[in-house]
Amino acid sequence: MDSYVCRICSRGDEDDRFLLCVGCNDNYHIFCLLPPLSEVPKGVWRCPKCILAECKRPLEAFGFEQATQEYTLQSFGEMADSFKADYFNMPVHMVPTEVVEKEFWRLVSSIEEDVTVEYGADIHSKEFGSGFPVNNSKWTLSPEEKVICLISTLPVSFI
Repeated sequence: MDSYVCRICSRGDEDDRFLLCVGCNDNYHIFCLLPPLSEVPKGVWRCPKCILAECKRPLEAFGFEQATQEYTLQSFGEMADSFKADYFNMPVHMVPTEVVEKEFWRLVSSIEEDVTVEYGADIHSKEFGSGFPVNNSKWTLSPEEKVICLISTLPVSFI
């Protein structure tokens, strides 16, 4: 570490008290930081500049990048059916569930192979009310939609 210099004091001495930021690769003496550290922390370390940049990044809704394309339920179903038909090289209605599950577990256990899919199971619960419209939102159901929801929750024997 002889060639490293502290980003704050510009000195290269006391290399046993240097910290290397994993974010930007800048170097800092532990005693030059505000507040100063009493010892070199174990594990990875990020400098104040990188921590601030991370804090200013917009939050992803569910901890991962959101899709750029929005789907309706119908367009998502069409996209999913198209993917399934292409992936299994047969009409979507002919792909047995057991084959899909077997392929899923094969891919999970494979180190060499991966498949990229569009994930669509998370819903903003504050905006959408845990998957169902809430009162006083732009997603409030019409009276007809409420009847459809009620019917869809009835046991099959009632329908």
